[in-house]
Amino acid sequence: MLFRFSFILLLVSCVSFSSAYQIVTPREVKQGDPLHVFVIGEGKEKIFSIEFDGEKRWPLVYLETNPHAIFGIPLDAPLGKKQIVITDITATSTIIREVNITGRPKPQAQFDIPKKLGGNTKKGEATVTSGITEENQILNNLESSSRRLWSERFKYPLVRNVVTDTYGYSRVTGGTVVSHKGLDLRAPVGTRVYAMNRGVVRLVREFTVYGNTVVIDHGQGLQTWYMHLNKTNVKEGAMVERGTFIGYSGDSGYANGAHLHISVRISGTSVDPLMFMRYFGARQRLQY
Repeated sequence: MLFRFSFILLLVSCVSFSSAYQIVTPREVKQGDPLHVFVIGEGKEKIFSIEFDGEKRWPLVYLETNPHAIFGIPLDAPLGKKQIVITDITATSTIIREVNITGRPKPQAQFDIPKKLGGNTKKGEATVTSGITEENQILNNLESSSRRLWSERFKYPLVRNVVTDTYGYSRVTGGTVVSHKGLDLRAPVGTRVYAMNRGVVRLVREFTVYGNTVVIDHGQGLQTWYMHLNKTNVKEGAMVERGTFIGYSGDSGYANGAHLHISVRISGTSVDPLMFMRYFGARQRLQY
């Protein structure tokens, strides 16, 4: 099943919303992880919306005939309990669940600014900090289709996927601290990069910090970002399928060596790609 990991990796509890169907949610979720809520059982089509911390999902994502909702927990989300509210089609019956947001360890590591961006100097730091601000403003304003554009499981973007840096730690250079909100995969310059799933290409651009970047919108607020590319092979506005060749990996931007950085965004929040892929990914070998 597509969502086989939900029952294994989460502390799952099922509460009867009616005698026919059940709500499946985690009791706890870490900062930076995706929150996955879904409904199983007969009568599940009566679920109208699922809301978390004031953010509502409607229309719901239907996968394997079950209604699902995905929310992004920010890396700096306040700790403590938040509410999940599930409403049925009559909008007169609701169930409220609580999920506890727990802390994620955020280790720090020294990271050099490449010479092409000014090196470990005040000028280099200013280039990085101003670049991140300007580039994030562009990226955060990209549109997302109201329709879900994907139906298959997500796939990692390389033929051979070796993790070199994980999500959530902080890179420190002088007085600058940058959170690593993505996953780095080993990819020598010229490695072919493929779309993780079906969607619309919302951005193809060369940035100062993020380098050559491609953003694919999969609909309903879900996007994948591919950064530090050497060359791109798609155009903005194009519809791509899962596995479409979108470019070659490189070392452009704020990179001290060739690799591929991927980010997964849910309604503007970057989440841990490893956890996202455990819920929604195809079976692929991942190495460390």
